[in-house]
Amino acid sequence: MSVYKEGYYAIRLITSNTRQIFPNACDYGVPTRKGDQIWKITKRLVDWYGVKGTRRESKYITGTTVSQIVELMSESTGRVDRFKVTYVTTHDIRDYDGYVEVEVIV
Repeated sequence: MSVYKEGYYAIRLITSNTRQIFPNACDYGVPTRKGDQIWKITKRLVDWYGVKGTRRESKYITGTTVSQIVELMSESTGRVDRFKVTYVTTHDIRDYDGYVEVEVIV
């Protein structure tokens, strides 16, 4: 699998499993535990394709939010796609350490 195909695969995996996290809020993402498939693929996505200098970390009483811009290039068209990948750690989701969300940047 080529490098960018793996990046697009990770984005598709995350977005296809996205759901509403809390019934009374508009938080959407994929619940994850440290070390599971979603956590590993998110870490690899940010490590390999993350744009340097775009990582932002915010700490709250309920947990930590880490966001970073990721750039992927379509190998067939040469078009560069940008995404914001966010990992939220929280203790409010039973049996999970947090959740991951992906936003397309236009």
